[in-house]
Amino acid sequence: MWIFVVISVVGVLGLFFCLLFIRNLLVQNDELVDFVERALVQASATLDHMRALDNGGAFEADDEVGQIFRQLRDAIVDYVVFLGIEEWGKTERAEEKK
Repeated sequence: MWIFVVISVVGVLGLFFCLLFIRNLLVQNDELVDFVERALVQASATLDHMRALDNGGAFEADDEVGQIFRQLRDAIVDYVVFLGIEEWGKTERAEEKK
């Protein structure tokens, strides 16, 4: 009888700590997704601002300076893939084809 009580208490405590651990992992995952979303917004705003400053497209077309535009765009695409956003990728790919 006592063994059953001890096993039950240990099982309930183990289940409680497992649920607490899973909850903490979910909170950390939400924080990571929020961070990536903020980084995506900031990187997109930066690229848009750089393109606005480069109104003629001369810098973006340049080999050396254009590399910064491409790396920033690639970082944005990586964020979009990580977040699973479909709409942004379609509009960005359409802009790349122009």
